[in-house]
Amino acid sequence: MTDETRDTTPAPQPRKTAVPPLPKTADMDGSSWVKPTDIGLKVSMVLYIAAIATCSMLAVMGDTTDEVILGTVASVIFVALWAVAWLFVKGFLAEFRAEPLTAEERAYVSEHPTAPDAVRLVRSEKIGRLLVGAPPDPMSAFTSAMSEEEIERICAFRDEEVKSTWAWYEKTGDPQVVHVTAEDGSTLTAHALRVDPKSKRWLLLVHGYKGTWTECYVYAHHYAEHGYNILMPEQRAHATSGGKWICMGGREGRDMVVWAKWLVQTYGKNIRIVMHGHSMGAAAVCIACGEKDLPPQVRATVEDCGYSDAWNVFVPVMHKGLRLPAHPILDFVSFLASRQEGGCVLTEVDVAGAVSHARTPLLVMHGEADTFVPPYMARRIYDACSTKKRLDYFPGAGHCQACLSDPKRYFSEVFDFLGKLV
Repeated sequence: MTDETRDTTPAPQPRKTAVPPLPKTADMDGSSWVKPTDIGLKVSMVLYIAAIATCSMLAVMGDTTDEVILGTVASVIFVALWAVAWLFVKGFLAEFRAEPLTAEERAYVSEHPTAPDAVRLVRSEKIGRLLVGAPPDPMSAFTSAMSEEEIERICAFRDEEVKSTWAWYEKTGDPQVVHVTAEDGSTLTAHALRVDPKSKRWLLLVHGYKGTWTECYVYAHHYAEHGYNILMPEQRAHATSGGKWICMGGREGRDMVVWAKWLVQTYGKNIRIVMHGHSMGAAAVCIACGEKDLPPQVRATVEDCGYSDAWNVFVPVMHKGLRLPAHPILDFVSFLASRQEGGCVLTEVDVAGAVSHARTPLLVMHGEADTFVPPYMARRIYDACSTKKRLDYFPGAGHCQACLSDPKRYFSEVFDFLGKLV
């Protein structure tokens, strides 16, 4: 199968993805940050109870017509708020089980294995859509604050990364599928790639929100070239891992501690581990690095485009994407999510707070054109960290694009930071 082979058969139509409109400019100074709070829930409850109580009292005192209308309107508004919040929970926090390729795409690849589109589909399944960019391209959703020149530069670098990563993948082959049991009883899946059985270096490489473990290949071969074996988990409620709810790092951080312990138990106490995550994966490894029972074999943490708290990721989604008020809907969302088995409280997903107790050195990396997770969040994480740390911004890079905006600088910064730590 080669890129040069040509087949004119039309490829399957790109899958449609619902991405709320994002801000056109990236927030560098944190002007949009608001303190996570459930005050909207409390105020709404009080107002609703007061409205119903007032209507009931007035109804006892006289004509009930106006009071019934007022009470009905208040009840309809209250129920509507809960309904919108539940739809938000189901849409943003429910499990994500999408297959890398659809049945139509698999049929196309089978019938036209040498077609350029089939080649892209196969590579996107094996080494991730984040890198390959087969439609729908997840990178395209995060370019609103980038110039055409910056987008072209990233695309050029990505094409080169695809070639080198694919060549490396064909030599190493598919990883081994492994499992652990999370602390809440969920069965979690990961993919272990023991590139060098003699090496004591291990990389715990974690994907982002509604992503797949294969998107981690954008980093994997660079680490492998530095002697790292690699473990790529499927986050809970994603792909084949257990769990019904995505917890934005609230439970995933503990899952990373479980995986770190599994590595030590499986490969020995003398191994050395680096945790590296992007987006929600970055939040997970940051939370893990602040846990008291994190194995001492974890020597460093690298976070790329992580958020300082989950609440302020959703605020611009509410304001800019859905044109809805954050309060009280997000308050209701957090309440509903916390009441689900395996759910979480959004206001308690505090990544910056976690790294204030960090047990490893922390490298913070972020694209300056990131409109999904605002760049100011990197500064909040960096400022809160209590250990050795470094902060690197990448101009002209959107969400999770720093490693493609300037791969040479990105990985030079990574391995310079890790240096003698691992």
